[in-house]
Amino acid sequence: MAFHPRLVSSLAVVATAVAIASSGFAEAPPAGVLDVHIRVSNTCRTQATPPSYSVSAGSTFTVDWINDADSEYPVNIDKIDRFNTVPIVLGLEPGQSYHDDIRAWCGQYTGTFSFRITSPCDRIYIPVDCNAQRAAASGGGAPAP
Repeated sequence: MAFHPRLVSSLAVVATAVAIASSGFAEAPPAGVLDVHIRVSNTCRTQATPPSYSVSAGSTFTVDWINDADSEYPVNIDKIDRFNTVPIVLGLEPGQSYHDDIRAWCGQYTGTFSFRITSPCDRIYIPVDCNAQRAAASGGGAPAP
């Protein structure tokens, strides 16, 4: 029986768009799709690419969550900010992907938030800045605080 990640309903947050440049910077074309690759190694190290993301004010984007085939564990994905936690995907298995076209991120919102990726090993954060010109995309996601 095939396993399908479950989308968890929640209040939508206004959203933004982007594409990732090969230079390692993410810039904000309107209504873009951000591919987030996740890998949890057999040594329990969770990595995400890009590890951070920034878009110009007013831009929106949706996210294609990809748990790489060589990942060892399933992951849960949430959007978090200082006010709440919004579950996005529960149990995204290795080799599976989920395109979250329910929510467009940023848009009129010009603050910051994070995507939190939780595996059985650890959790990492992908900071998102909804009011930037460029975003550095290096490293493997911000470690848990």
